[in-house]
Amino acid sequence: MSSRKSGYSFKCIVKSCGELKIQKESVSFFSFPKDPARCKIWLEQCQLPADILSQKNIKLCGKHFEKNMFLNFLENRLKPDAIPTLFPDERDGCEVSHIKNIFEVII
Repeated sequence: MSSRKSGYSFKCIVKSCGELKIQKESVSFFSFPKDPARCKIWLEQCQLPADILSQKNIKLCGKHFEKNMFLNFLENRLKPDAIPTLFPDERDGCEVSHIKNIFEVII
């Protein structure tokens, strides 16, 4: 028997993250952009293949966005041009992050 009250759960698509959405109070999760150009940048930043989008409920947690990428202090709304740049080191989990250089992706 599950103790979940919301009736849904999902995990951040970044393998080294492991953040779970199991309750309303957890970190926010975001769907990949519908815009193909922005979606491609997100996929490259996350080092994911394009075919991953064929899976159901692909989400990225808010821990992968810098504070200035959010529209509000609750960190549950992203700016339209938000790009994920924070990624955990696989050895350290989501607590210690490094920043991927977005300019390498765009060029």
